[in-house]
Amino acid sequence: MFILSTYIDGPRWESGLEPLLYPTGVSFYRPFSYRREYFQPEQVADQLTDPSQRRSLLHTTWNDGFFGLRFRDAAYPDFLPLFVPLRKVTVLDVEASDQINISFKLGPYVSPMLVSADGKDHALPRLELGGLLTNPAEPKFLIVLRDSEKAITSGWNVREDFPPGMWEALEKTVSPAARPAIFNTVLLRLMRLRQRGKTEALTPIEIDSTSHIWGFRLQENRAYDVLFTYFRIRQPGTEPPPIEHQFCLTNPSEEIQASRRFVLVNANYRNEEIWISPKMAGVGPVQIAFEPCRLGDTKVVDQRASKTIGLKFPVLVEPQQWPKKRKVDFLIGLLCFGVTAWLWWKYQFSSEATQKALLVLIAVLASVGITSIKDALMFKR
Repeated sequence: MFILSTYIDGPRWESGLEPLLYPTGVSFYRPFSYRREYFQPEQVADQLTDPSQRRSLLHTTWNDGFFGLRFRDAAYPDFLPLFVPLRKVTVLDVEASDQINISFKLGPYVSPMLVSADGKDHALPRLELGGLLTNPAEPKFLIVLRDSEKAITSGWNVREDFPPGMWEALEKTVSPAARPAIFNTVLLRLMRLRQRGKTEALTPIEIDSTSHIWGFRLQENRAYDVLFTYFRIRQPGTEPPPIEHQFCLTNPSEEIQASRRFVLVNANYRNEEIWISPKMAGVGPVQIAFEPCRLGDTKVVDQRASKTIGLKFPVLVEPQQWPKKRKVDFLIGLLCFGVTAWLWWKYQFSSEATQKALLVLIAVLASVGITSIKDALMFKR
């Protein structure tokens, strides 16, 4: 088991919040890129970049770990050796270029723990890494745990759905250096995706076995209800600034049709539901993206500067399947034309009286066949 982490009090602080925005079972939309020296021990980097060793590591329980946060601001030395877990992850693939790119699937969330006697205050667990790291101030982001640390992680409670009070617990757990960055940040989270007219939510599956991408399998020209929630991390005791941004569906309309192309932020937290309909089947996965833009504009803005964090979730759009009625119409049409051809052959060798009866049958069957084929080819949902 290992921990996969990022700095929450550094310039890329938003990377620590983004993995919380997706349901369990979905691939995170981008890999995390690390240098060899960011691994502890560093030999793990060599193993993961060697094809034969990588294969054995990623097809065992070794590839299960926890994603979470670390801290680097020396003004708060007590936080330097700490790791704050957010959710379980499974490493799916590793690619080596200038850096080592780690792709992973998001697992269950780590539940906040009660930290006050009155039952009101909750915080996330913390793992002390001082015994694992020679210098806690060194940037180590993928750390293999020993049995003693594994025993601690086994006591963390995890759950498939988003834990109540997660954002408030996060704010109480991170260092004072991280709080100014995350305060007043607005986050959009994907809660559920389901086919319109159905009650059960779609379950993420592997939609690309080559790139090991897990997401949702959709069909073109079919409608799906997408339930979002947004939340603003408020700074206690202060009035939040006015909302200047919204979330925009950036996929072109010829690719994704939607009931609304914007999720407007008009409160500190709220659920919003829209429907989408994929219009183009593809040979591989695509990302449906809701990204931040200024009010009244469609130009995507920087997440850190705007403190507005959107999401991108992978889908595979398959060609539209023929429903049962369409298949029946098509089969009836083929059957009618087949019988019509046989009757026409019989017509050539029949008496005049029989030919008249056959002509009536041929006309009826031809009419039924043409209507059935037309209904199948011009079928509308």
